[in-house]
Amino acid sequence: MSTIRATYVQHGSSAVPNITLNASGQVIVASGIVSSGTFAAPSGTAAAPGIYFDGDSNTGLYSPGADQVAVATNSTGRLFIDASGRVSVGTSTNNVFDQVGTPRPLVVQSSDSSTTLNGSTNSITICNGDTTTNNTSQINFAAITGANTFQYSSAIISAIHGARVNGQYPAGTLIFSTSSATNNAPSEKLRITSAGLVGVGTSSPADTNSFGGVLDLSGSQGGALYVRNQTSASKYGVFGFYDTDIYVTTHATGNIRFNTGSAGTERARIDSSGRLLVGTFTSTGNATFSTAEFVKNTLSEIVIGRSDQPASSGDGIGRISFNSNAGNVWQTHAEILCQADAASGSGDKPGRLVFSTTADGASSPTERMRITSLGDVLFGTNAAPANSNVTGVAISGANGQFGGYIACCRDGSNALAVGRKNSDGELVQFFQDGTNEGTISVSGTTVSYNGAHLSRWSQLPSGQDRTEILRGSVLSNIDEMCEWGEEENEQLNRMKVSDVEGDKNVSGVFQAWDDDDDTYTNDFYCAMTGDFIIRIGAGVTVERGDLLMSAGDGTAKPQDDDIIRSKTIAKVTSTNVSCTYEDGSYCVPCVLMAC
Repeated sequence: MSTIRATYVQHGSSAVPNITLNASGQVIVASGIVSSGTFAAPSGTAAAPGIYFDGDSNTGLYSPGADQVAVATNSTGRLFIDASGRVSVGTSTNNVFDQVGTPRPLVVQSSDSSTTLNGSTNSITICNGDTTTNNTSQINFAAITGANTFQYSSAIISAIHGARVNGQYPAGTLIFSTSSATNNAPSEKLRITSAGLVGVGTSSPADTNSFGGVLDLSGSQGGALYVRNQTSASKYGVFGFYDTDIYVTTHATGNIRFNTGSAGTERARIDSSGRLLVGTFTSTGNATFSTAEFVKNTLSEIVIGRSDQPASSGDGIGRISFNSNAGNVWQTHAEILCQADAASGSGDKPGRLVFSTTADGASSPTERMRITSLGDVLFGTNAAPANSNVTGVAISGANGQFGGYIACCRDGSNALAVGRKNSDGELVQFFQDGTNEGTISVSGTTVSYNGAHLSRWSQLPSGQDRTEILRGSVLSNIDEMCEWGEEENEQLNRMKVSDVEGDKNVSGVFQAWDDDDDTYTNDFYCAMTGDFIIRIGAGVTVERGDLLMSAGDGTAKPQDDDIIRSKTIAKVTSTNVSCTYEDGSYCVPCVLMAC
């Protein structure tokens, strides 16, 4: 074996020896030391690493400080391990701290502020090298459980479904898994699909309505989103689905608010007392009984409707029901029902309101009142009666079926009661064209008919057609009864214009033809007793207090005496002439005494 003995070895003509042998026999290469199987390199810098590669002197290992190691490429430090074992990539100082001020064990930092999701700067890429089958990359979190053993506690898995095609992978999925118990392998708890759907407790987040970006919280009975105050666990909110129910829950004193619009304006809320408030933040009604309140600056509106068109009268449109519960059995006390009042069409929507209540001892409501499409208000009947033979009360409005009409009918007692309380005075007023023409009043035990007279229906002899009869003309009874079809009549006889002077058969004076129906058009009214006018012949003079009799030509004239007789028809109350006819006859006020 050959031995080389020298204090140094020099290469070429350099004044600096390449290899030097020191007094201890150690070999010094450049300025490093090789001894007993070790090599001591100089600290170096990023531009001149202590250990570099032949022909690439600015790429290698160097020590930026005591107990520190760094890797440089192209004269720049890239990876640093400090004295505590913390690793930094892209920075020489691990200056990223956790919440308690401790530096992170691994920091990746980039000076590139334009980093993008697909860029390589300021990112860590984990890649599975399999390019032919389904590809997954995984980050595992584990805890040491013994010598050379550890237990996985959770994992993040990125799964790419399918092999590469033309150099491109198909859509991928991000999966988060945790371990539920010791020694159990992590199982999936959350998944983000390639479509952006988030599933918690399910590997197939649902998007049945194609909403996109759906968070699917699934469990054996449902799922819930729980949000709470970080410093007060008792302040929380829950939105969840359990079994078949949806739950929205707040803290005991909290409200559920509904906001819309770009400014997030509150439109409705359910307050902590369970009241639904729409258009208002605070209850404006009775705090004890109020359940729902709708408030608006102008008109508050609640719309109840059906999505199709009612086909016929009676079809329901909407209902408000008032119910109570006894033993989990709900029964209706009252209801308001909207129905079609006739078949509907485009621009033709007849509707009626039906009000029903449940009688004592009954279990279902019965109709008590309705408002028809014409505005008629009906009580105890579902049809506006044209006569008084229908039990109930009907009030026909101006545009109703009978226009300004009231009908009252009952079986066995009076149909109308009118009274005053604690005072005398008028009970009923009668108007014509806005002028009060008469009243019914009460004074003590006396009822007075003021500005009124008694009249009845009659017809001309043989029921002949209408002819001209001047108002106030004297009439006489004849032995013919009025006829109205099959209607029974046992007291109303026919009349004629009086043609006998001093006729004792006088019945009254002509008032007017009856125009209330289109069936019996030849009826007229005969004024018999009370205040009215009477026709006096031309040239005949009367005085106040005169008793009158028939003049035999439809007019009246004074009697020869002041004794009331069978021929007496009236007593003059005023000589004021109310009207004068073409033949010179005229009318004056009187009190009729025909019966």
